[in-house]
Amino acid sequence: AQYSWGFGTKAPGPSGSITESEAERELIGYLETHCYPLLRGLNLTKNQVTALASLCYNIGPGGIEGSQLYAYLQLGNYEAAAGEFDKWVTAGGKRLQGLVNRRAKEKQIFLAN
Repeated sequence: AQYSWGFGTKAPGPSGSITESEAERELIGYLETHCYPLLRGLNLTKNQVTALASLCYNIGPGGIEGSQLYAYLQLGNYEAAAGEFDKWVTAGGKRLQGLVNRRAKEKQIFLAN
């Protein structure tokens, strides 16, 4: 079986495939290096961190760090931050239903107690 640590991300290595446990380690390593540092010190709930880690993985840490969503998080305005999830639903200038669905789920998790 071929596993990747994200849809559209080719697995590392000459064979282009990795095991499921290797894929999980790669994903966790990416989140720990690139996403979680942005979220530390923001007084977030576990659900908020989960939703934001998913968003960060998908749009990249640079997309989060310079965003209005991040500014709202820094202010502790979580309701306004939740509204920002709906802004990342396009790719290549086109609105994609898959991204609409993903953002809706991330927002739902972000708002869950």
